[in-house]
Formats: sequence, structure tokens, C-alpha cells
Amino acid sequence: MPNITSNSVGGTMVFSDSNSQLDLTLPEKKLFQLLLASSYGVDEGEERNTLRVAGGWVRDKLLAKEKDLLMAKLDSEENASSTSSSSSTSAPPLNRLTSKQQRPSISPRRRSWVNLNTQAPSPVDIDIALDKMMGLSFAHMLNAFLTKNNEKSISVGVVGRNPEKSKHLETATMRVGDFWVDFVNLRAESYAGDSRIPEDMRIGTAREDAFRRDLTINSMFFNLCTNTVEDLTGRGMRDLRNGVIMTPLEPRETLEDDPLRVLRAVRFAARLRFVLDDRLREAARDERVRTALREKVSRERIGAEVDLMLRTPDPVGAMRLINNLNLAPTVFPVSAGEVWGAKDGYKKGEEILAKAHEFLCDCKVQMPFWCKGGGEERLLIKDDDIRRLLWYAAYLTPMGRIFTTKGKRSTTLAEETMLDALKRPKREVRDVAVIQECSDAFNRCIEEGGDISSSAILYGEVEINTDENGMATGGMIGQVKVPIEPLGPSSSGDPIWSHAMSLRLQLAKILRSAGPLWRAGFVLCLSERISQLDGLMLEPEDYEKEREAEVERFNTVAAAMITLKLFGGGEELGIVRPVWDLVPLMDGNEVKGVLKNLPRGPEVREVMDKQLEFLITTPGAKRRDVEEHLMCKFKQFL
Repeated sequence: MPNITSNSVGGTMVFSDSNSQLDLTLPEKKLFQLLLASSYGVDEGEERNTLRVAGGWVRDKLLAKEKDLLMAKLDSEENASSTSSSSSTSAPPLNRLTSKQQRPSISPRRRSWVNLNTQAPSPVDIDIALDKMMGLSFAHMLNAFLTKNNEKSISVGVVGRNPEKSKHLETATMRVGDFWVDFVNLRAESYAGDSRIPEDMRIGTAREDAFRRDLTINSMFFNLCTNTVEDLTGRGMRDLRNGVIMTPLEPRETLEDDPLRVLRAVRFAARLRFVLDDRLREAARDERVRTALREKVSRERIGAEVDLMLRTPDPVGAMRLINNLNLAPTVFPVSAGEVWGAKDGYKKGEEILAKAHEFLCDCKVQMPFWCKGGGEERLLIKDDDIRRLLWYAAYLTPMGRIFTTKGKRSTTLAEETMLDALKRPKREVRDVAVIQECSDAFNRCIEEGGDISSSAILYGEVEINTDENGMATGGMIGQVKVPIEPLGPSSSGDPIWSHAMSLRLQLAKILRSAGPLWRAGFVLCLSERISQLDGLMLEPEDYEKEREAEVERFNTVAAAMITLKLFGGGEELGIVRPVWDLVPLMDGNEVKGVLKNLPRGPEVREVMDKQLEFLITTPGAKRRDVEEHLMCKFKQFL
């Protein structure tokens, strides 16, 4: 691995090693060799382009190198510490990875070394900066080179300029091997008066281009012709090592050039666990920046940045920064601001999000039995998509409680915000609403004594037997088999069984509404209840006791759901088919054969719902049992 050193070249910091190379993978080497070969063009004597990899790829390569060096240093320190006197103590290496500037911006309970992201980011998008031509021209030249060498040409996509939306460069995109490669010219520009839309744009020098980029850590180049890393702003590597987010130029000027950069700064702070430079923080709070963000940047771009923030290791830190920088009303505008009470609402959402994130971090260390996936379900802490939806649901929980009218239908502020302000897909909006509704339903169950009922079920040794396919075959109380009665559990004469089946039906309705999202709703409900403890001003010991009591309450309900065989949990939990996959034993036509006078319309839905309720509360029921139950319940349709 190269040993990076710093050399001064005309005010420029160039980081190089004895081989003047970064630690490249084989596919990266092949890609760069192809680009260099094509940079001469196909005509003899054609001027060669100087190719530079720009931005994120360089940052991530250098960051990975720094982490490797840090880990090696920590390992060395740990080995040295282990040979010291037994009276000395040292923190675990992974905990010491978090410096003062890089510490997570969430609860002290948070274990700093826990990363919920299951896959480390790897750079597969590569930006190539050109000093002699536009990106599309080079893409055509690359294809001409491929054709000349009897290789298949590659289709080229073009993203055009849109200065009014802060998109100043035309970009050509190609899929080369395993990489998406963007080709764009180095940029220099001048402005007229106070306008931040460039009056004059031209192909610039690498130094000019570096200073107009969003952040110093993204302004470094890897020069393919010289195999060196170029830090032309003079502080990219320093900020990378110190964990600082800063702009190459004066922050307010940079943010007004492209206001989306304020959200990119927040995202990189959350992704890398870096801190914002004080000058950048002050500029981000400027009303002119918020106005520019609101007026110049499309909601799609804002929504995309928020979504990327929620995919970082520290989504809480990202939302906290947005709140602290007074950006929340701009990023998450609501139509009913006077009802919403924006400031308190955003803060409350941040608190709920923090508790949800903290709880899942604890689960990563010591997983509760109910958090395990089974069948087609995935482990919640490893399911990036559902976890991201949980972050949305948590932060927007206060908005989910306020209804507004949109057209002819009623909707919540959370749905409105995701659809209109963040431009998220309708499927995601629906899933977030389902998680929030599931959370509210679990909370009602707890408030009505569901945890106490669950304890009674566990102590009463209620059991539901299933066959190898996960189908219920009957019920037991201790060693006593519960008979199947046509009118359901209330007629069995055993109060414990009747109580158990009543809770089973209540919980089954929640699970059938949420499906595989139930665990996210369960965590959200628990997180909101824990967040309410913060308002009680408890001493730390009392807070911890109350928090553990809440967790135990939910563990009890989860244990009852397992005992009642409600959700898919794999063979180790004794069931394969979850309750949301339960289907009626009789379809509509078969029901009409039994209830011959059943009219069309809502009555059919009512009968089908009652059939499902009977199957849920009467484990082991067969078709004949269902027929008898429906005939008893709906005599008017016989």
C-alpha cells in the first residue's frame, strides 16, 4: 500500500508515494488504461487530453487508506497496551475510532462503533474531468477508439445544462465494464453583478475547477497521466484527516452558487461522521441560502439528498443538523404550519428517530428474540430498505398525526410531505404510512393492557399446535386440548383461552394490515414511548429503569405473538406461514353456496371478514366448522 507524503508544488499539495499511485483494483487499472489509450484520439498528432478522476472516488480511496493506517496504529497501540501493567486500562479499539470531531451526534447510549449499514460503500461511479474538450466529445472519441480496435462501441447518455436549477455542466455518461463513468470538462466561470448564474463559462484549469467544487474533501483529483493525487485547494487532505466539512471558497458564495450543496454538506457530515466548519455552519443558517434552496433547487433533488442522508450510518445526525441549521421548514415544508407547530414538531421527530436508531444499534449487539426474520422476511437490522422507511416514519411521526384535505381525499402531513416536498415514490409513501399506522395500533394495544394479557397467556401456558406447513391444528392450555366450537372461542367455557383468542385477533389485525413491515411499526411504537420518558425529567437511574420496563413490555407482547403463532419466524419458532398470508377456506362463490340469500355488495365483505376472524380465533378449524359458524352468524342469509 502506498505511503502518502505531502509535497509543495507551487502552492499546491500533491500527495504521492514512491510509485506515485493509489491502491487501485484490477478493474480500475484496466479502465484507466483504456481511458488513457483513447485520450490520444484516433488521428495521429491529435493533442492529448489530461485525464483526472475527480471528487468522490478520490475522497473514498484516500479515506479508506487513512482508515487502514489508523487501524494499523490502533492495533499497534492495543498490542503495546496489552503488555503494560495490569492496572492500566484501555478502551476497545473500535470505540477509539471515534475522535472528538467524528463522534456520532446522537444519544450517549449509542455505541459509536455500531454501523447499521450492512454494506461498506465502494466507488463504482467515476467522474473524469477533461482539460481539452467537452464530455460528449470525449465520449465519442472513446467510442471511435473502441471501433478502431475492433471493440463494441458503448451507448452514451447526456445530462444537459440547466443553470437556473444550478446544473451548470453538460455531462456525458457511459457504462464501461462495471463502472458508470461521467465525462465532464474542467470548469471556469465568471458572474455579472450579484447573479450566481454564470455569465461566462469556459474550459478551465484543474485549479479553477477545484475551487468551484462543493467541498474541499471532494475537490481533489487523481491525475491519470502522472499517477498523483492533486489537492489544488491546499486543504482537501487536511480536512479529510481532521474530519471537517468545508467549502473551497467562501461558504455563502459556494452555497448560493448551488444551494443544494448545503444538504450535501449535511449528508457527508452524516456519512463520514465529520463536523461542519463554523463558517460553513454560519452560512448555512443564512436566510438567503434558505431562500435560494427553496427557489432554485427542484424538490426532486432535495428529496434525493434527504433519501441519501437516511442511508448514511448516522441519519439522526443528519436530521439534527437540518434542524439546528433551521433548514427543516425549507426541506420539509408543510401546508398547515400554524396547526403543525413546526419547530416543536421537527424536534419531536428527531427525538423519536434518535430512539429508534439507538434501539436498533442495541439490537445489533444483543438481538431480541422477536427481531429475528423467518421465511421470506429479512432481519430488520440488515434490511436497508425497510430500515430507511422506518427512519422516514420516525422523523415524520408528528406529521402522521395531523390530517389535511388534498383534493377529495384526506391525507396526513407526513404523506403530503413525502409526496410533494420530497417527491418520493407512492409505494414508499404508502409503506411509511403503514408503519406509522401499525405503530399507533400497537400503542393502543399496549394502552388497553395488551402486555398484561400477554403475560397471562404466557403464564397460562396457552399453546397453538401447527403442522409441518405452519397450519394451525388446534389449541392447548397446559396439557388440556381446547375443543373446536362452531361459535368460536367464547363458547369454549375457558376464560384464559377466550382471552388469549381475543388478543390473538387484535394482534392479527395489526399484523395483517402491516405485513412484513410490522417489525418497523413495533420498533417505532417502542421508540416513541421511550422518547416520552425524556419529558419526565427523570434521574439517569430512574430513566434506565423506565426504559427497560418499556422494552420488557414489548418483549412480552412479542413473546405472546410467537406463542400464538402469528408471524413467520422459521422452523425454530414453530411456524412458517405468517398470519398476513392467511386466506379464507371458502371463497365468495363457496360462501354463496352456503348462504344462498347473501346479496352482492358490502355484505359479502363482512361475511369474508367474519370467516377470517373465525379462523384466527379457532385454530385447527376445518371447512365444515367454518360453514357451521357462518350459518349461525348469518341466519338471515340462509
